[in-house]
Amino acid sequence: MSAAIASNGLMRGARSPRQMYWRRFRKNPMCIVGTFLVILLLFIAIFGRMLAPYDPILVDTPARFSPPNSTNWFGTDEFGRDIFSRILYGGRLAVQIGLVSVVVAFLGGIVLGLISGYYGGFVDTILSRILEIWLSFPDILFVIAVVAMLGPSLQTVILALGFQSIPAYARIVRGSVLSARRELYVEAAHSVGVGNGRVMTRHILPNVVAPLIILSSLRFGSALLTGAGLSFIGLGAQPPTPEWGAILSTGRMYMYQAPWITIFPGLAIAIFVLGVNMLGDGLRDVLDPRLTK
Repeated sequence: MSAAIASNGLMRGARSPRQMYWRRFRKNPMCIVGTFLVILLLFIAIFGRMLAPYDPILVDTPARFSPPNSTNWFGTDEFGRDIFSRILYGGRLAVQIGLVSVVVAFLGGIVLGLISGYYGGFVDTILSRILEIWLSFPDILFVIAVVAMLGPSLQTVILALGFQSIPAYARIVRGSVLSARRELYVEAAHSVGVGNGRVMTRHILPNVVAPLIILSSLRFGSALLTGAGLSFIGLGAQPPTPEWGAILSTGRMYMYQAPWITIFPGLAIAIFVLGVNMLGDGLRDVLDPRLTK
């Protein structure tokens, strides 16, 4: 009887990794707050066009420099355009910058990291040297150089941000593959005739997903902030595109006359970058394998 009770207690006490991660996630305030802000950003990106009361590029000269009021909640800019509508439309561009650049870096880093770590030898040496040279360039200078060569546009900024982050992903994947390829389950897969491609994608890759998720959440916020910064200095989205950094750039000339033009997009950038970074830090605490010991 006592043995059965003890057995039931052990079964109830045992938790799957998914249950442990979910329990930690719910108890981590940074994860909760970060998730709320990220969901809010995604909501704005998806439904912003339907929620915006005005066309973001509609010029209304008589209403220029109107302070926040019941008609224009965030006021208007130098052309009478509604700031609230422009920020809602800009949320979609912010998600586009962060998401596409992270996907480019994620896929490129996985391919290079898997090849380098799995095959090793000469291939690993060559790819490692290329990645080291790549990483030697400061992030912002690399992006500015690419934009200067290809011309200022939002698409160029997104691609430059994605390519700039590839080495960071590749190094994480390479390190994980170097340790995983010596595991017994990999050797067992080889012994039954499983090909290299299948071993890499089905047996090794799932073991490197957790650190890549953490890095992606942090890189998303970094890309959002860098993209806004490049638009601010004229290398990203060009007027009249309602991108948050571009709105800040045009509003800085009217800081004393109409400070709301810069205050509201600045707050949007700060809040959502903070939310993404909080989520990334929280996920690192939740998924860090050292915490499972």
